[in-house]
Amino acid sequence: MLARQCCHALLGSFKVHNVATVGGNICLSLPAGPMTSFASALDATAELRGADGAGRCLPVADLVTGDGGNALGPGELLTRLRLRSDALRARTAFRQLSLSPVGRSAVLVIGRRDPGGQVVVSVTASVPSPVVLRFPELPSPAEAVGRLDEAALPYLDDVHGSALWRAAMTRRLVAEVLAEVAG
Repeated sequence: MLARQCCHALLGSFKVHNVATVGGNICLSLPAGPMTSFASALDATAELRGADGAGRCLPVADLVTGDGGNALGPGELLTRLRLRSDALRARTAFRQLSLSPVGRSAVLVIGRRDPGGQVVVSVTASVPSPVVLRFPELPSPAEAVGRLDEAALPYLDDVHGSALWRAAMTRRLVAEVLAEVAG
């Protein structure tokens, strides 16, 4: 279900309909990249290969470093994503907001509750690079929002939404995904 929701968010744009790829969406490193959201929320690891054949692995949440920026080296390619099986079995919740019905994501929050009880919340689209919050057990919405506020996130401010609106909506969606994964 989560993969379908993220794919639907990606395919919403006429510019990428039927031509977008998971790897391309991640490597483009745009804040609203739903595949970055999906991979970050599931703790995916990117396998990278350089022009010299040397390989390395990096968490997707660390690969995307900012709006259009990433940790790829010159000539380096994303060759594979590895997803942990326990993350794929986890209960998830997806929330996305845009200023228009089929507009670019302005806020995208994914929550995950692992079988062992750990809770992961991934925030993208409202910030330049993925923010992943981890809790050993289900936090209260106030605790999770407090962690967001402590991080002093640099919310984006552009035609897709003001920084104040994105911050408020991020807080709201974090509370909503926590309520859903609690159920």
